[in-house]
Formats: sequence, C-alpha cells, structure tokens
Amino acid sequence: MSAPLLSNLVNLYAFFTYLDEQGIPWRPLAQQCHFPDLAGEDRWITTRQALHFLQLLPQARSHPLGIEVALRMQLEQLSPSLAGELRACRDLPAAIALLMGRLSTLSNHVQIWPERREGEWLLCHRGEIRPGIAGSDQIEWFRAVALIQFCRAILGPAWWPARMTMSSARPAYPLPPALAGIAIDYGHAEATLTLPLAPQAHPFPAPPPSQPRLAALTGLADSYATHPHFDLPWFAALLGLSVRTLQRLLAQEGTRFRTLRDTARYRRARALLTDPLLTVDDIAWQCGYSDTANFNRAFRAWSGLTAARYRQRLKTGESGTN
Repeated sequence: MSAPLLSNLVNLYAFFTYLDEQGIPWRPLAQQCHFPDLAGEDRWITTRQALHFLQLLPQARSHPLGIEVALRMQLEQLSPSLAGELRACRDLPAAIALLMGRLSTLSNHVQIWPERREGEWLLCHRGEIRPGIAGSDQIEWFRAVALIQFCRAILGPAWWPARMTMSSARPAYPLPPALAGIAIDYGHAEATLTLPLAPQAHPFPAPPPSQPRLAALTGLADSYATHPHFDLPWFAALLGLSVRTLQRLLAQEGTRFRTLRDTARYRRARALLTDPLLTVDDIAWQCGYSDTANFNRAFRAWSGLTAARYRQRLKTGESGTN
C-alpha cells in the first residue's frame, strides 16, 4: 500500500485557537476524528483525519475559515524554531529556501517551489488532496494565505501579491477584504502567488549542474515528476542547464527525458493503485494530472491496461502486470 498522506498536528493549532476565540466547541470533534494527545510534541495525523475534522465544522462549508485562520496565525504557532530562523533570513529567496528545507517537518504531501513563468517569479504550491473533496478548499486557502503571511514577514505588512491562482474552484462564500486587491484565478493545476522579484534575476540556487549521473537524474525525476508542469525546459531550468545540454547528458546516459518522467510517474501510479481508499481521480491528481482522462491514456500506454483493470488484476492476483 502507498504511504498515507500525513500532516503534523501543529498545522491545526491555529484553527484550534481561532475556534476557541469564536466560542466554537471543537474538542468533541477532534476526539471524534481520533486526534492524538494535543499537548504532545511532533504529533502526526493522516490528512483524511484533518479533512474529516473540517467536514464536521459547519463553518467550513459557508465561511472562509482557512483564510481567517491564516490571517490571524502567528508563525510561532506553526513552528517556533522556523519563526526564529526566519528572523535571521537576509531576503525572500533565503526565506523560501528555508521553508522548502523545513517542509517535511509539517507535511509529507505538500510541494512548494519557486518558478519563473511568463516573465515573473511565482511561488507555487500543490498538495496531493484532489480539489473538490469536501474541506480541501479550506486546506488550500489556509496554505495559500499562510504562504502570503510568511512572505510578508520578510517583505513587510504592506506587501500583498498582485495575482494568485488556486487549484480549487471559486468559493461560494465571500472572501475577506484583506484579499480584495489580489487578482485570483481558479481551477488551475497548482496554486501560485506572484513574487516581487526582477524577472531576469536568478535568486534561487539550482542543484549543482556538473556532470549529473543517471542515478541523480532519476532521483530528481522521482521527486518532481508529479509537478503538473514537469517538462524538459522546466527540468533543465531546475538543474541550471540549457535544454540542449540536458538532452545531451541524458543521451550520454542512454535515456531521454520522457523515459525518466514516465518511469517515475508509472512507478508512483502503481504504488498508489495498491491503496483501496484512493479513487482513480485521486491517483491521477497525485501523479501530476489535473485531467483523469489524460492519466488513463498515459497509464494504458505504460502498462497496456487501464488503471481500473490494473487494480483489478492486483486484487485477483492475475499475472500480466508489470
């Protein structure tokens, strides 16, 4: 079975504080979701538990709960050590690099990365919870606004991003006035927010480009293949190489970019298909596809079977899966 999606319980501490301030009884709901001892340190829950908790809150269905919580949150609530290290950061790229390095202490399924696209720098983020699942919008909004607050800790309280994109759909509830000046677009493959960095700047260090070997390239492909925009130019930029140089290095190793990408995605898909709790739509999203039909076409090309048929063969123990 694939590894479960996990979140550190500290991600919900700001929600608990907000609910206390609003006089909303949340502890019985936490018990119903089988949360661990809230007083302990480094407590982890499955993302399904976090979703269930939000689904039980009526406010999460009709109120911008995730946004309000993130706007009120102090970074110390999330991680006192991260807050202390952030104060020592000299600039925004250093702060983002710090956050990326510490992300695994908060979640095992959220990806954050800077990317230059169409002449501007973006801070991109994506979780492995498929949009449309009840409560997923609140989690994405909390993450998006928490990232804005993180950047404002460096850039100052007057800064807000000019534009944002969200994976989730436009919410039925009104957004708080604090976000009124941001142009927001919905239904994207990942969420983004614009960064105030010069388009031609190279503020984020790339991995060392000197003679990467196949094992290193394969490891990077395994890490990044589920990004929805994982293509040859994107991968070359990550490595600090030109597209032509990367193609030449891959040819020297006897492979191609498409082979690296598809092998990594196929490996990921096969592992996820062993989890009976995941739908094919969930698996497509976690493999980097916002369109399940495209995932199904790719999976058939990789295995000769549809994802559903492959899963059925796993259940019955039939041979022929590879």
